[in-house]
Amino acid sequence: MRQGCSCDAVTDDHGRPFAETAWVDEAGTVVRVDFR
Repeated sequence: MRQGCSCDAVTDDHGRPFAETAWVDEAGTVVRVDFR
């Protein structure tokens, strides 16, 4: 089971940690968020 966010070792297209730009919901889908 996935607990919280598995973003630790994952980066987005710009090399930023996914924790800053996305999270994984309960279904395991990556939800993208743009904080700019």
